[in-house]
Formats: sequence, C-alpha cells, structure tokens
Amino acid sequence: MTFTRHRWLAAATATAAIVLAAGPALSAHEGAPTRWCGTPVTADQPDTISAFLVHVVYAVPADAPDRFAERALPILSDVAAIESWWRRQDPGRSPRFDLLGAACDSGIGRLDLSQVRLPHDAAYYADPRSGFERITADLEEQLAFRAPEKKYLVYYDGPVERRSICGTSPLGPPTGPASCVVYLDSYCGQDVGRGGEAAATAAHELLHNLAALPRAHQCAGNRAHACDAWQDILYPAVESGILLDRLLLDVGRDDYYGLGSTANAGWDVRESPFLEHLDTAFPRAPAPVTGLFAVSRGSHVTLSWAPERAERGGRYRVYRAGELLAETTKLVAGDDAQPAATIEYSVRAADAYGYLSAARTIRVLVGSGVVDQGGALVRDTFPPPAVTGLRASRAGSVVTLRWKPIDDPGDLAGYRVYRDGRPYGSLRRQAWLAVAVARAHAGWSVAAVDTSGNAGPRSRVVHCG
Repeated sequence: MTFTRHRWLAAATATAAIVLAAGPALSAHEGAPTRWCGTPVTADQPDTISAFLVHVVYAVPADAPDRFAERALPILSDVAAIESWWRRQDPGRSPRFDLLGAACDSGIGRLDLSQVRLPHDAAYYADPRSGFERITADLEEQLAFRAPEKKYLVYYDGPVERRSICGTSPLGPPTGPASCVVYLDSYCGQDVGRGGEAAATAAHELLHNLAALPRAHQCAGNRAHACDAWQDILYPAVESGILLDRLLLDVGRDDYYGLGSTANAGWDVRESPFLEHLDTAFPRAPAPVTGLFAVSRGSHVTLSWAPERAERGGRYRVYRAGELLAETTKLVAGDDAQPAATIEYSVRAADAYGYLSAARTIRVLVGSGVVDQGGALVRDTFPPPAVTGLRASRAGSVVTLRWKPIDDPGDLAGYRVYRDGRPYGSLRRQAWLAVAVARAHAGWSVAAVDTSGNAGPRSRVVHCG
C-alpha cells in the first residue's frame, strides 16, 4: 500500500478549516528528545525486553551521502510525535518501539536506531514499487533485519522517481515480521522532525504493517485504505502541510481500530502485540516452557513441552533454526525435515500483552531424536502431562470410565489405569475403560505413559460404588 501527498481542492480545504478551528494544535516538538543516547551501529542491538517490538532503521543506498548525523534527531522527534499522537487517540495503547538500555533524558532518546548502508546504488532502488521490494529484501536477506517478532520502520534517504509517493508497506501479518518504508526524498519527507507529513506517513505505513484493513469504509478500487473521512490516518493521501495532530485514528472506530462488538468486525489493530498496554499494570515476562523434548521417526519431528496450557490469551511460538515455524496454544508442534539433518528448535511463550518468555532450545537429529552438542542421543526423561476430565457413568451392569485424551506428543504409549492406587491395567490409545459393576466399587485414577516409560501425574480419583 502506498501513501501519497495530495493538495486539497478548495471545497476540501474549507472542510479542513472547520476541523482546524476545533482546537489548538499540540506542538510537534512537545516532549521531543533533545539528544539521541545511542551509538551508530549497522545492526539491530540486543533487546532490553523480550517482546514484540517496532525497530527503526535509517537506510541509504551505496552511492548516496550518509546524512545520519543530521537525520537522527528529526527521526526521533517524529517517532516521539507518533507515540504522543497515538496516546492521545487511545490512552490505553502506544506502539512499543525498540529501545536501548542506556540512560537518557527522554524515553525516545533511547531509541535503537540502526544506521544502514544498502548494498546497491540509488538507481537500483529509485522506482518506488520495485525499489520498495528491493530495499526490504536487502534489509532482510543481506543485512539480517528479519527478527520474527519485529516490525521495521525504515527511513530511506535516497532519490525516488515519483516524489508524490510518501511511503509504502505491505499488509503485514498481525504477529509476524514485516517492513515499511518512509521516503525522505519524497515531498512528505521534507518536513521530517516536525510532526507533519513525514510523521503521518510513518504512522500510516506502520498501521498497514500491523495489518490494518478497513471494514466499513474501504476506498473504491483501493480496499487497503479508509475513505469515510480525509482526516483518517488511513486515508490514501495526506494534505500538504498537515500536522499529524490533525489526523485521527479510525474515524468512528468502525474500520480497523477499537472495533469492540462492531458487526462483522475483522482484525482489530488495538489488539496488536506490537502495542503497549497502558491501561494495565506493567506485565512480567511469561515463564519459559519446561520439559521441552522431541521425538523423530523418518522425516517427521514432533516437539512437546509443559506446562499444561498457555496463559489466558497467550500462545507458544515455535522456531526452527531461528525462523518462526508455528504459533499454537497447544503443547505440541510438528515439522518435516531431511532425515539425518541436525536442526535446532526453540519454543517461547507469548502472553496477551505482547511479551515473550526466554527461549528453550533443543537439537534434533532428524530420524533419531534429541542430541547434545556432541551429537549423542539424549534419553527422554520428561513425563507426559496429567490426565484430566476423568468421569464415570453406568449403563446396566457396566461402568465406563472416560477421560480427556492428552495432546499426543508423538511418543505417547498409552494410559495406565489405577484401582485404589494399584495398577489395574494398561491401554494403548483409547481414552476410556469399561468395568463390570462388581469390580467398579473402588477409587479410580489414570496416568499417561510415553514410549520411554515415563508416567505422567495421575488424574484426580473418581470413586464408583
């Protein structure tokens, strides 16, 4: 999706004048940082918190002058303007920008701002359509800006052939990585640092990156933008000389943000994990998973872990060699890979606030199982989870015990049934057992058993008779 600069016709300007008279503008520099407390580096620095983050990049082509020293503070000022604007639009949310751990006299002064020189010349990136794809591809593939839990807001400081195009972004996945670009050589980029067109462009493209898609007022022939009001930040064009403070985050709250119980509501950007929850106590990072293990037969790998379930509203993110493989609320994930290959897998818990646990990592020899750093097989010592939902029902002369099947971690051997605390029998896969009434008068419990002989915690005891 592209964001363009537009000069309003007289009728539209009159409408704008009414809006501008509604109240005084807040200064774009109110609360703006006076200095940057970082050090110019070409890479994403280690994160100070484990969470979904928006990382900011300054990028120039190989043959263009590097103006980072003069651009850094204006970029920070616009980022501060976006953060302040967002909080005024919604006091409960704010973009979670990637910050450094250094002490500073302002929050945004700690921005982790990367200084990057791209590998190709300006002509290679000049077309705003193919150039966008080339900029983002080089950042991701050659310069390693592709963390699975980051959005990248890129300020590109090189010539563009169509200066009316202010920025570009794909419709990013809600919880996946993606990059958006603000063109500093466009007409909008000329006021960077003033909380104006460049800041509006950055906010607009960031919303696309967070998967904002209007539902009620899509533009004709341009479904990615909202056309119910020109003041909407997701309108397809920006007025020349506009301040970000004059624009609104989803006019009517019926298209892409703060949808609540709106009929036919789609993805609500307000629930994005990349937004800080300002209306809740600062959350603690979720606990790491425990008991991470894997079994592998042939080309298939099955990973399993504890605890029994994700935190409310949370999920687990599974990685293969650092790349996101799956996101799930279950305690199991599968993968197919080349037999005899050694692959590193990791799992992190993610909570409803966008915070992440530390990663738990194992190495798997595909076709054999978990191996240590030396390549030796590691014995499975992790028991299956506890059996839940045990209940009994009688029909005639038979009592049937049933329980909830556990998520199959790939090495489930079956279930062990206990009568008055003593082993009664074993079952392979079925999650029920029929017992004659004469034998049913007792306390019954069940435990899951894996192929390595590990027994999980017993279920609660159910008394029959």
